Amino acid sequence: MMTDYRFNVRFDMRNEAEWQAAEFLRGMKRGSRNRFVIEAIAARMNGGLDKDVLADTLRQVIRDELQSVPRAVSQPVEASVVGLTELTPEEQEANQAAALAALDEFF
Repeated sequence: MMTDYRFNVRFDMRNEAEWQAAEFLRGMKRGSRNRFVIEAIAARMNGGLDKDVLADTLRQVIRDELQSVPRAVSQPVEASVVGLTELTPEEQEANQAAALAALDEFF
């Protein structure tokens, strides 16, 4: 019977990249950290990141971050309150296309 394999990781907090990685992991839930590290190692071994795994990870990080945004900030504001006009359907479509194109750069 095989037992769980465990290892420890040390981060050099004087190194900016390692400090940021440590902070990122510290902000994740315990089970999420384990899954994230395993998926990152597997992706590296396979020569790259799995787009579906990356997309799911990004969605989860965004959800987690948005939960910490105060409700007043995260709720939409009426366009007339800030002096904006409504977008035309063409402008909305162009904005959506631009957002999707920007996301494609991640993949």
